[in-house]
Amino acid sequence: MREESPLESILSSLSNKTRIEILKLINREGPLSFTEIMEKLQMDPKIHAGKFGYHLKMLSESGLIASDESSGKYYLTSLGQEVSNFVYNIEDFVCKEKSEMLVRTSSLTIEPFDRKKIVEALVREANMPRRLADTISKEAEERLKKSQIRYLTAALIREFVNAILLEKGLEEYRHVLTRLGQPVYDVTITIKNTSKLGDPSPEIIHSIAGDAVLEEYMLLKVLPRTIADAHLCGMIHLNNANYWVLRPANIFHDIRPIISSKMSINDLVLPYPNKPLTFREVLFLINALLRQTMGYVSFTQSIPFFNVFLAPFAKGLDEENIKKLLKETIFNLNLLLGSHIPKVSFELEFGIPNFLENVKCIGLDGK
Repeated sequence: MREESPLESILSSLSNKTRIEILKLINREGPLSFTEIMEKLQMDPKIHAGKFGYHLKMLSESGLIASDESSGKYYLTSLGQEVSNFVYNIEDFVCKEKSEMLVRTSSLTIEPFDRKKIVEALVREANMPRRLADTISKEAEERLKKSQIRYLTAALIREFVNAILLEKGLEEYRHVLTRLGQPVYDVTITIKNTSKLGDPSPEIIHSIAGDAVLEEYMLLKVLPRTIADAHLCGMIHLNNANYWVLRPANIFHDIRPIISSKMSINDLVLPYPNKPLTFREVLFLINALLRQTMGYVSFTQSIPFFNVFLAPFAKGLDEENIKKLLKETIFNLNLLLGSHIPKVSFELEFGIPNFLENVKCIGLDGK
């Protein structure tokens, strides 16, 4: 009788589903004992021990697995590692060709499931060693197949991966992979509750949803966990947490470089003349400045010494005219800002501050 070649022996070993599952299991889990392999494959030692021993013998004789004499555990040989990886690659290819598992991606497309994308995400996002990422991806794929979910979502796959990371004690990797965003129910409630506001609009809903994501990002990614936990339990308070990583809470504008034309208005994209000639033009310039910078502050824009720096431009104007121009400016700002932040603060002085007593004032034409 002709002796089997090594290739024929390998193919013969792979002709049985149980032996393939044994190879894949050891590939994912590492060395396992006889009993551990049976338990993980949900086989009864009292019923299946004989057949199971036969399967292990065939895999050993084909050079795919070997037994560690000291621990009694079975492990993959170098050949077994290559063959088991080859089996995974074939299964991935067949899965794609048959579209057995489809994934609704975060980029709003539907694609065949690809285990390698899990590997790349773990390496890219969590800086996980590629070998460990490959092991996690294989475990995730097996669980997804057993779930028999035909249409998957990227979020659901991430939940499976995170569950595996928790089970394996890889909490730090799971923390990095946390997905930001609100559950569907929370978004629905946000939409419904917004209608109760005084001035509901699609932009308000959009803003509230975005605020929730950015606050989660701050707590999960930016701050040390001890600080984030202190904020969540009320030991400290981080004001405007939704803008914390993007905008300062307050901006104080020194308007002297602008009204003196030392700062290029064109660089600020302010649609007003470089050299203000009248009290009205100065107010227009300040209004434009506040409009341009409102998107870069979360709470308040302040202009210190507002009346001190504008006084030279009001020279020769009667009181009623000054009041009228100031009212127009405040009215225009109120229309722009409405009831939403950031607010605007004009800081007034009852006299000339000490540090300005010997400084020449800036007047008309920036002089």
